[in-house]
Amino acid sequence: MVDVPTIAYIGGRMSHGGIKPNTEMQSDGSYGSLDTRDFLAHRVVPDDPTTGAPSASTLDWYPVFDGTAGDTVFVETSTTSTTITVTPDPGWTTDEWDGFTLRNNNANGIGLRNRDIEVLSNTSDTVTVAAWTATPESGSGIWFNQGRFRDTHLIAGWRTATEVIAGAIPTRGGASWQLNNFGCSPVPMIVRELWTHVWKTAPYFQVVHYFTDNPTVGNFDDAGAAERADFLTEKARWDAAWTALANGNTMSWDYIILDMSQNDVIDWATTPANAASYYTAVTQMIAWLRSSSVFNDSTTKVLLVNHDVAINNVLSAGNTAAANTVHDLVALGDDNAYTVNLDGLDLPVRADDAATPTWIPTVNASQYATSVYLRDYPRAIRKKIDLLEAGAATDDSGAIPTYIIATDSLGVASGFGSDYSDANDDQVYTGGARPALQMIWNDATQAIETYDAHSNSATAGTISASAGPEFSLLSKLQDRHPVTGALVIKLAAGGSALATELVAHTPGAAGGRWAKSAGEQYTKLKEMVQNCSRYANLTLGKQINLQAFLVMIGTNDQASAGGGAAFATELPAFCSDLRDFGTQVVGKATPILWVLPHLGTASAVSGQPEAIRVALTARAKADTQFKLVNIDDLKQQSDGIHLIPSATVKVGERLDETLTEVALPNC
Repeated sequence: MVDVPTIAYIGGRMSHGGIKPNTEMQSDGSYGSLDTRDFLAHRVVPDDPTTGAPSASTLDWYPVFDGTAGDTVFVETSTTSTTITVTPDPGWTTDEWDGFTLRNNNANGIGLRNRDIEVLSNTSDTVTVAAWTATPESGSGIWFNQGRFRDTHLIAGWRTATEVIAGAIPTRGGASWQLNNFGCSPVPMIVRELWTHVWKTAPYFQVVHYFTDNPTVGNFDDAGAAERADFLTEKARWDAAWTALANGNTMSWDYIILDMSQNDVIDWATTPANAASYYTAVTQMIAWLRSSSVFNDSTTKVLLVNHDVAINNVLSAGNTAAANTVHDLVALGDDNAYTVNLDGLDLPVRADDAATPTWIPTVNASQYATSVYLRDYPRAIRKKIDLLEAGAATDDSGAIPTYIIATDSLGVASGFGSDYSDANDDQVYTGGARPALQMIWNDATQAIETYDAHSNSATAGTISASAGPEFSLLSKLQDRHPVTGALVIKLAAGGSALATELVAHTPGAAGGRWAKSAGEQYTKLKEMVQNCSRYANLTLGKQINLQAFLVMIGTNDQASAGGGAAFATELPAFCSDLRDFGTQVVGKATPILWVLPHLGTASAVSGQPEAIRVALTARAKADTQFKLVNIDDLKQQSDGIHLIPSATVKVGERLDETLTEVALPNC
């Protein structure tokens, strides 16, 4: 007997993918497009690559609870407007199916004819209902919705080629069985992602999905007796279905995915006072789910889904952002709660209007594009679980999002003293003391400190306490990480180059090369990262969680004859060596944002700037996590090399803008 990892997915409207997918997934269970007919594109569990027939049974694994599934299909022989009789006589006990619902398939072709019809009574071979949606056809099948673990697919009533040829009755409920498959629940693709990347071998894992249209406040908090009772009723069905599998294993409730916030956001549009109770409701719901009344595990991990702030923003302005903030606060105070961020995902095309291929901003966007539910949403869930299973840090209370700035003297700005930084034109970034959530590593004091442009903005390298692009960038990064804040590790070495020595290296200070093989600036950066990580661990009880490398190197390479060619040769290895500092263990590579050396630099040797640009551009084409930042339009100082302070502020802003183009780790 073993414990099988089990995920309880508790969701509202978003957990069924909205209404747009109906154009592909018809209410009768038939295919609306070739996209959903393609079993290769939507493979979920292991299957036969020739026929598409699921082979999950050969693995003794049925991953998803289907509330519409039953043990036996009974064949219809006669029907009235309110009854159906089956043959052979199954010998049912009188009224044993009273209170159940049943389903009835089309006798020919695919799809379902009657869905979830409530049973009023039964004899040994006849069922009585109030009315049929459509009169059952002769020879069609019925089954009672007992609820069983099954393989899974997007489409209700889906059949493989093998099943069609054999005339087998389709009994799968589809991804959104709770809503008669109106929608495109991410559940099947969550299963596929987890099976492919996380739990690849027996006993695999199980997924159950509870759907509710009610908000958290007043329903799942301590006042929500009715909804909690409904949930426990459904959990009893999960337990019974697990017992019916008779595999001798135990379900271990390792994860809860909570995606109910949009129910609350919509509720706040008419009952705004409920927003004030959301934090309490979420924490009470989590405590109840972990209690002995439900899953009986105080360490069950909870994933709180944060939606793009554009979702339902027309209907309920600002409230999705407010719900996300609550989730961040819950995760901050709960060692086993985490957020899954879906910001920036595609909104749906507005109906099928070819003249309007994108969502109109004045129309309320209540869901994402179908592709999000098939790809991005399940992948985000899987990435978080993958990280947690691997024991990696996540962007929650236990980690500090960290950005490394590796730069020559372009990473500082002469004249960036108190006179400038206190001037009226940048009060947006100063306006008094910096918040504690804007942090920098002080290499002189060997401590993580609140950023101060005048005292700790450049403590390693050649120029002490002279601010650079982090002056504006840190403010933007705090917006990205409003709960944890953000940390910068900055090494600014004047006269340094990537591959060609322009100025002789002074250990811990000026000149030298950044190439790892040189053992100069790279070695110093490694020392700083190690010391900062050690301080975070031992003093703050946290981990640094590296988000991106921000690089301003190349100005001095282009000042040497042949510097461009040497730069191009070293660039791939240097990018790989930088990523050795990365703290994530799965997902895309840590992003590198590289500021292009200014084409107007006075010290440049003819032909070298162009050679460096060719190398950087080629790198960006080959690496989707490598982005370029252009500063050619920014004003230089009189030396024709360094930027004026206001231009340096612009560099920080552009770095932040470019961060939106890459996939940040652990998000």
